[in-house]
Amino acid sequence: MKKQHIIPIIFTLFMFLNCEKNEDQITVSNINYVSFEPAFEFGVDPTGTAVEQISIFTSTVLSTSKTFNIAVVEDQTTADPTGYSISSSVITIPASSNEGSIELSVTGSKIDPDGSVLVLEITSETGVIIGEPLVINLSQVCPYPETILNILFDDYPEEQYWELYDANDVLLFEGGPYPDQTSLEKALCLPSGSYQIFMGDLYGDGGGTYTLTYNGNVILERGGDYGTGETISFQIN
Repeated sequence: MKKQHIIPIIFTLFMFLNCEKNEDQITVSNINYVSFEPAFEFGVDPTGTAVEQISIFTSTVLSTSKTFNIAVVEDQTTADPTGYSISSSVITIPASSNEGSIELSVTGSKIDPDGSVLVLEITSETGVIIGEPLVINLSQVCPYPETILNILFDDYPEEQYWELYDANDVLLFEGGPYPDQTSLEKALCLPSGSYQIFMGDLYGDGGGTYTLTYNGNVILERGGDYGTGETISFQIN
C-alpha cells in the first residue's frame, strides 16, 4: 500500500505562533511541530501477515537527531493487541531530516472480520506542538475469490455450529451456536486446496441446511439430516 505523506498542519491558535504582522500579511516563523501522516486503511490477507511503515514529520529539518515516544491510545483502539506489533515505542528523526519511521506488523487472522481500529499518539513533548493521533483502519482483504458459507437454520439455531479445516486438519474457521438467528452468510478466504467442513448439532437431531459457494458456483449443498454432525470434504480450484 502506498500512502501519500502529507502533513495536515493547520494552526488556529495564535498563542503557538511567532508572528510578524504587516498591514496585509502575517509571517509565521520558528514553529516546532510534529505530526503523524494522515489516517489510512491497512488491508491484510486473513491467512497471512503484512508490514506497513508508519512515519512522523516535523515542520522543519532538524539540526540534530531527536526521538519521539509513541503509544497506543487504548480507549480508542479496537484491534486485538495480540494481532499487531510495533517495531519500536520510539521514532527517531535523524539530523538533516524532518521524517522518521517505524514498522507496524499485523496478523490478518487476528483482525475482526468487520474491521478494527488501531490508534497511535505521540506522547507529550515539552515545547513541541503535537498533531492529532494516527487512526489506522485495519481490515481483512482476501486475495482470492471468497468462499461463501450459507446456513438456513431450523427452529433451533442455538444448537448448530461448524468448523472448517485444511488438508492438514488445522482449524481455520469456526462458528456457532447462533441463538435467535434464522440464517448465516459467512465469507471465507481460502486459497486453492483441499478442505473439510464439519457441521454439528448439539442436540443430535440434525440442523439447518447449508451450502458452500466459490466464485459464484455452488460447490457443496447439504440437507439438515446429519444427527450430531457430519464431516464433508471439498476442493477449491
